[in-house]
Amino acid sequence: MLLITGVMFITAGLAKENQHNPGAKAAGVSASGAAALDGLDIRFPPCPDQGSSCRISRFCFNSGPFAATILQFTDGAAGNYRKIRLNIRFQNLTTHELILGYHAKTSVLTDDAGSTYFCCKAGDSGRDTSATGIGTNQAGKTDVQFELEAEQSDVATFELWGVRKGKDIPASFHYDVAIDEIDPANPKVVLRQHAIFFRDFNSKSRFFAE
Repeated sequence: MLLITGVMFITAGLAKENQHNPGAKAAGVSASGAAALDGLDIRFPPCPDQGSSCRISRFCFNSGPFAATILQFTDGAAGNYRKIRLNIRFQNLTTHELILGYHAKTSVLTDDAGSTYFCCKAGDSGRDTSATGIGTNQAGKTDVQFELEAEQSDVATFELWGVRKGKDIPASFHYDVAIDEIDPANPKVVLRQHAIFFRDFNSKSRFFAE
């Protein structure tokens, strides 16, 4: 009887948690919930019941208004640096217009060897030009070029630079970036900042695309 009661208590607790944080079991949560999942090893296919690419890709993040999916990951050398490139598709999951912008200086990649890769090279204090195909919001100014109609999708590329520790090729990478949701009625206003992340991928990962 004690065992049954304990199982019922745990099940009810999980149901309550999923009700308040439906992305907790998936590979993505909004900015308010990202901190709660920091450090977790999330390997479940995210958003299996959503009408987006998250149904078929492990490397997808459902942020509510939009889904972000890694389409391609490349890891190459550039002098003393490693140059990482991520192609990410953003899909509007709403029934209205959506304007997104990359929040400057928030693009960070780490690997399982302890190396960190940033949007800009060390010592570069200028403008963040690491994102292409999507506007970059920086110095208090918004860029509204990345506009998606209802259910529309488009691709942006993010480049990162870093010095790798050791000579071994890392087995896995983890990527974090902040995406701003801009008010279509007032392009100078950021309605919400979405902290999105992807875990446990490398150049051999199978990035499915619709």
